[in-house]
Amino acid sequence: MGAAYAADGREPRSAIGAESARFGATVFLMRVEHRFFAADGLRLHTLDHGGSGRPIVLLHDVGASAWTWRDVAAPLSLWGRVIAVDLRGHGDSQWSGDRRYGTNDLADDLWRIVQAISDEPVDLVGHGWGALVGLRVAAGAPDLVRRLVLVDTPPSFDDALPTAPATPYAFPDHATAVAWERRAHPRASESLLEHVVAHATRPAAGGGIARKHDPFFADTV
Repeated sequence: MGAAYAADGREPRSAIGAESARFGATVFLMRVEHRFFAADGLRLHTLDHGGSGRPIVLLHDVGASAWTWRDVAAPLSLWGRVIAVDLRGHGDSQWSGDRRYGTNDLADDLWRIVQAISDEPVDLVGHGWGALVGLRVAAGAPDLVRRLVLVDTPPSFDDALPTAPATPYAFPDHATAVAWERRAHPRASESLLEHVVAHATRPAAGGGIARKHDPFFADTV
């Protein structure tokens, strides 16, 4: 089922899927909606994990995707409406043709998304580069942000691009990609690793699979 695209940046109709995630001994069944928004001429993708109340917006690190938050989104949905964002150039969000990937560019994207999804201040949770994007929005538009959580990053207002981790961009097959992720993230659940690889990679030219993010971010291509 395709998602309708809102050219004015307002919230469109979307594809709906069912997901499950485990948090401790609890298994959450989630209704995930894929939503697309317009910003700076780009189509940006989000995952709406449901929940009621004030939006909790999740922002991933460089080279990752909205699906990184799957196991975290489930329990957070008990406290609010959880929305995970694919930053521009990542996941199912459009790549920037002129490679405009500065922190300010992504903060402008987030500003538009927040305005489209909520009439009240939201809670932002960012990991790595996503944390710096959230910090930039909170500093520039404090009326849009109620609370800000920074994960694994020092506060900074430098607009320089972050250093991408040394990760392979392409793999010969799904199993090889999962094995690499398992070595890189030994504490992650097997189901999360399988899920992230399935949703954050695409068929590669000439065979195999490649990460969905713009090769601009890749350490090795």
